[in-house]
Order: sequence, then C-alpha cells, then structure tokens
Amino acid sequence: MSSGPSPSLTYRTFVELNSTDASTSSFRIGNVDPQRVDAPDAPTFVVTDSDNSGILGDTPGELARITTTPANYFTTQQNYSYWGKSQDNGTIVRFPSTRTPDGFTYFLLTNSEPSSFRQFDIVPSSNFSQAPLVLCFASGTRILTNRGEVAVEHLQ
Repeated sequence: MSSGPSPSLTYRTFVELNSTDASTSSFRIGNVDPQRVDAPDAPTFVVTDSDNSGILGDTPGELARITTTPANYFTTQQNYSYWGKSQDNGTIVRFPSTRTPDGFTYFLLTNSEPSSFRQFDIVPSSNFSQAPLVLCFASGTRILTNRGEVAVEHLQ
C-alpha cells in the first residue's frame, strides 16, 4: 500500500500502430505526432495503472489511464488497455477498432523523437515486449513497510 501520487510514466509523443494481420505479427505505422519531444508546447501523456498496483500488465487486458496535457488531446477518449512496452521504455496501449484485422488500434507512447518513426513503415511485433511494465513512484510517495510508511526515495 502507498500514499501519495500513483506511480506513473510521462511521455512527450505518440505513434499510432495498426496490426497488419489478425495475429498481430507486425504493425504498420499510422499517425506520428509531429511535435519534437523537447518542444516547449509538446503535449504530455501520463500513464497510470487502473488497479494501482504500480505494474501495468500484471493482469490480462488491464486498463491503463492516460491523462493528456492539453486536456482531451485525443479527440475521442477510449478505454485503453495495456498491450506491451518498447525497448526505450515506451508504453503500448490499445483500444477496440473496426478498421484493423485484429480489432484494435495501438498507441506507442514514447519519449523518442518522432523522426525515428516513418508513416506506413512495417514494424515486427517482436520489436516489442508484452511483459509487465513497472511504473515509477514520484518522489515523496510513501510506501507502507513493516517499519511504517517510508518515502520511496528512502527505501533500501
């Protein structure tokens, strides 16, 4: 148990991914956020765990909360579920979509520069991991231990 802010990850850009087949063996890159991640007006995407365990993907189909700045950056709010992670610690979420072979559209939330992704390129799903993703606790978050509540930065 913890008190304080929920564990989260913050990203500065997104890449849309669409499965190329029903088994999701690869993705075609769709929309790429054109903002540079270091641009002062770049949006932010904060991902938190819906069950507050601090681990996304510890349960199958787990919902992930995404808060955007500016608010409602995505025109249609969705129920996102965690799908996986990228090698650079990006988070991949998905939502139901009738326009793809597997029935989902995916977003890779990342801090990699958008220029490293090209629309319509094919990316094998083996480039990503479906392992659970541990979220980070913000400084000052207190974790309940056998010694009582301890600030996360003081845990050893």
